[in-house]
Amino acid sequence: MTAPQLPIYIESYRMTQEIFRCTVKFPREFKFLLGNALNEAAIGLCCQISRATYAPQKEEVLDEILILLEKIRIQLRLCADFKLLSCRQQASLGTMLEKTTSQAFAWARSERRRQPVS
Repeated sequence: MTAPQLPIYIESYRMTQEIFRCTVKFPREFKFLLGNALNEAAIGLCCQISRATYAPQKEEVLDEILILLEKIRIQLRLCADFKLLSCRQQASLGTMLEKTTSQAFAWARSERRRQPVS
């Protein structure tokens, strides 16, 4: 199965689109630092998911995906603290982030079970 067909990729791509829609409306003082960092992390997440589908050793890439998800979580929390996102946007992005995170943990768990014990 290719990356664009995976549920985790579909959800992370939807989340990336929503993040881009939200950050466009950020005030100038937040747009270029927090907005750009959030956009880059979201794009990086999609790229890492795509990379993981082709990697022979997926564990390292899956760990990077989990780190990126945590980075996005922190950045979204900052956006919420600075009131850059509406309640509806926070709820929508939070739901997408949780779905993506649970899928990433399940994928990582599955890969660890496949690895032979040495």
